Amino acid sequence: MLRNQQNQQQLIPLKRVNVTATIRSFAADVSITQLFRNEETTPIEAVYCFPIEEQAAIYSFIARIDDREITAQ
Repeated sequence: MLRNQQNQQQLIPLKRVNVTATIRSFAADVSITQLFRNEETTPIEAVYCFPIEEQAAIYSFIARIDDREITAQ
């Protein structure tokens, strides 16, 4: 999500989604890859928000932006 010059929220187009999952007993290991593309003519500042269930845990998060890779710890 980003805000335009009038401070209104706009969505960034989601171009592709890939989901893989492995289920073991009562747990699932799920990997989600999402590709968003800025189609504006200028750089943007965006906020990424992914809703998860209350009992879920995220153990890895990597964001790739152009040639940069941001890894959460």
